[in-house]
Amino acid sequence: MGSAVSSLTPVSVTLALRIGAIDPVGKNTAYGLAVGIGTLLGMFVTPLAGLLSDATYSRRGMRIPWLVVGSFGTLLAAYPLSQVPNVAGVFLCWALMTLFISLGFSPLMAIIQDQLPESQHGIASGMAGTAPFLGGLLGSWIVQLLPQTPFNLFVIPAALGGAMILQFLIFLDDKTQSRSKVLKVKVWQFLQGFRFDWRTNPSFAWLLLVVATSWTGMAVMQTYMVYILQDQIKVGTSLLAGAAFQGFVASNTTAAGVSLLGGAFSDWLGRRRAVYACGVVLLALGLVAQALSSSMSVFLFGCLVAGVGSGLMTGLTWALAAEASADRATSGRDMGLIVFAFTLPTAVVPLAAPALLSTGGGGNYAVLFFVCAAVTFLGAPLLALVHRVR
Repeated sequence: MGSAVSSLTPVSVTLALRIGAIDPVGKNTAYGLAVGIGTLLGMFVTPLAGLLSDATYSRRGMRIPWLVVGSFGTLLAAYPLSQVPNVAGVFLCWALMTLFISLGFSPLMAIIQDQLPESQHGIASGMAGTAPFLGGLLGSWIVQLLPQTPFNLFVIPAALGGAMILQFLIFLDDKTQSRSKVLKVKVWQFLQGFRFDWRTNPSFAWLLLVVATSWTGMAVMQTYMVYILQDQIKVGTSLLAGAAFQGFVASNTTAAGVSLLGGAFSDWLGRRRAVYACGVVLLALGLVAQALSSSMSVFLFGCLVAGVGSGLMTGLTWALAAEASADRATSGRDMGLIVFAFTLPTAVVPLAAPALLSTGGGGNYAVLFFVCAAVTFLGAPLLALVHRVR
């Protein structure tokens, strides 16, 4: 939850509001570049952080040092992000904040495989999937509740999220690594963190493609909710934070409950792919409803449907990843690669969005959401190729 409060709040709400206030005319292009550049940076840092944590030695464990650095660094980067007066400054500070967020994320997710047996991966993955939805909801609630100052938009969520992560570390009995396996950082080792032999584990390779396609729907919903509400639903600027909060209540509360139940249900059923595929289809249908919406009620209905779908997906993602990986020695790296895969749409969608939005005279959010729904749906048939997981 703390990780989501720090990271999803700016991506979903506050970064869009900040750029919209600085550059209302070019907001779509500027926002797309900011999110795209920051996400591309995070995609490279996250697998590296997972690789480093796999071979980190400290008395407190192998994951904790990276979570501490990520939490404090995120807070330190949030303050200048709240103060810069131009778009270029926002680009730079958001990239720095993304760097620290990424340093802590894959080590955090590797804790599932470190601490729990395979028979509990479903319920653990469901809990890990539920927490970010609740964290994103908490962050958007804080933003719409507080005065809309730049400091409140960025620093308060980062401080709260960091505090939530640090209290977890007090109670974590972290897995330790022997001194003999401490990593000597070299360029080739960094590059190895991005590759594995797909011939020996084709299921994991196909799972990466499944995650990259199916999470496209979540990427567009998280990054463009504020602007579709403003430009298509015609919500006034002063009401945007509140309207976005309603959208996140509809999607995130639904997703949080479904994620936990879906993960536990997959443990009982013994079949994870079918449950994940249902989530992919529902997420795509929710995006279609949002694309066709011209009123707040229809848009919120689309958020509900998409919330059910995204909840099933996030409830199974980490269980699918842990079982398709099948090698505890590289779990940090493999979780980093999964993060790379589901982060990829968050980089591609904002960079491609200005071209899609410009069709038909501009502001065409229907085209953007329809295209993302089609890409999302591709994840369902591709799941058949992930043979290692039932």
